Amino acid sequence: FGEAIANLQPSSHWQALARESFREDLEWQQRALTTGVLISAEKAENIPESVQLWEQKYQSMIERWNSMLAELKGVREPEYAMFSVALRELLDLAQATMHQTPEAVIH
Repeated sequence: FGEAIANLQPSSHWQALARESFREDLEWQQRALTTGVLISAEKAENIPESVQLWEQKYQSMIERWNSMLAELKGVREPEYAMFSVALRELLDLAQATMHQTPEAVIH
């Protein structure tokens, strides 16, 4: 997904700004997802279990995100709006992950 953003060829100043915004949003969301899962682990030895439990808890959101990725990959020249919508879905997942409590994941 990050590579697809990098490969966007802006045809205007506004599209160039949008592409940069997409990159920044993706980086923030990746950090939020990683941080949320690591916080839920509490200890390093719990990380694999935490990832598995996170995947189970957010299965529907992850499936929706993966569906969007598949659709983006199937388009020869994706529109900027597609990235905007996909990033919004990823933001929802990142926010849900960040607002969970450690007890909600490990048990």
